[in-house]
Amino acid sequence: MSKRWGVVAGALLLLCAAPVAAFAVAESMVTLTLGSGTPNGSFAEIASSGAMAGLNVGYRAIRRLEVGATIGYFSYASVRNGQQFSYIEPSTGNLTTITMSEHFSVTELGVYGRLYQFERGRLGAYLQAGAGAYNVRFGQDVSASTGATLVGGNEQQNKFGFSGGMGARFRVSGGTYLGLEAVYHQILGKGRDALGSERNTPVSFTSIGATLGFGPSTK
Repeated sequence: MSKRWGVVAGALLLLCAAPVAAFAVAESMVTLTLGSGTPNGSFAEIASSGAMAGLNVGYRAIRRLEVGATIGYFSYASVRNGQQFSYIEPSTGNLTTITMSEHFSVTELGVYGRLYQFERGRLGAYLQAGAGAYNVRFGQDVSASTGATLVGGNEQQNKFGFSGGMGARFRVSGGTYLGLEAVYHQILGKGRDALGSERNTPVSFTSIGATLGFGPSTK
């Protein structure tokens, strides 16, 4: 009886130790990305270029393949941002002139795979593909008004999407890397109110950013 339980305990110990041992010999990487985003297609008709920030946590158990999780935030101003409109306010019946403040924000939470195609010395280039959930939010506020107004509000939708791109990184010293990355994002399905438009508008955009990566020291 004690021998059988000893075998079971040993097997459980190996199962617990195996992931730790694998992680110790593999390469883990944390990458920060800061840059800009450009709306594509019909989304570019209602949104202008903006800023983006991202965080990737990757694990490289195979020499050329890195997999991990990513979170990104993208901010775009509406093409109507800063424009003035005059209308009859229903609550007062008065002619009111307002200055609009409209913006879009997209939050991404997903997974990615990165295939390194070229690594020579300190330089490494890669192709990247990913998928995940995207939260698309449209905010409408009034930055200035000549009278009381009820204009304003927020709408949001959650959608599935995918991404693909490429990049390159250069090892500065030890496990610190600097690089550049370009990624195309396509959100599936169409939104209506969440995009601030009376027509259905698919959301796609391209982000380009500078990357700062931290991993194990390499001699």
